[in-house]
Amino acid sequence: MPPGGALHIASSLPFRDVDLFAPARSAPVEVFSSRGASGIDGTIATALGEALARAPAPVVCLVGDLACLHDAGGLLHAGELADAVNLTVVVPDNRGGGIFGQLPIAAHPTAFERCFLTPQRADVTALAAAAGVRVVADPPDLPAALAAAVARPGVDLVHLR
Repeated sequence: MPPGGALHIASSLPFRDVDLFAPARSAPVEVFSSRGASGIDGTIATALGEALARAPAPVVCLVGDLACLHDAGGLLHAGELADAVNLTVVVPDNRGGGIFGQLPIAAHPTAFERCFLTPQRADVTALAAAAGVRVVADPPDLPAALAAAVARPGVDLVHLR
């Protein structure tokens, strides 16, 4: 993140990942998060509002595949506002419900997959492209892809399967 940038972290696994794995930084980054009714609703719309308020400074939104799909409307609206913001949506895609693999129920031979995983068939990259959002799918060099996305105005979606 360049100076003045902000990070919006979705609830659930992305928030835990940042807490566990983000390195210490010498330059501060403003971090935002929100809780919806189910913890993942409206994440992209909220990050879009933050990007509008902070423009032209960049905002990165780290959001899992399920939260991204729960806010498909926010993603569609982001494409409409691409000329006014600098927003990068980063979507680690574990095919839904990855956080539940950390619970004891994950060891159950039949109930876990049937009752706790939430695989999705929707194509996040196709949804973003339909919204007019630039898509970077599975970049071979993630730091370079993120640096390029954050450096340019508009809306990018970086999809990580």
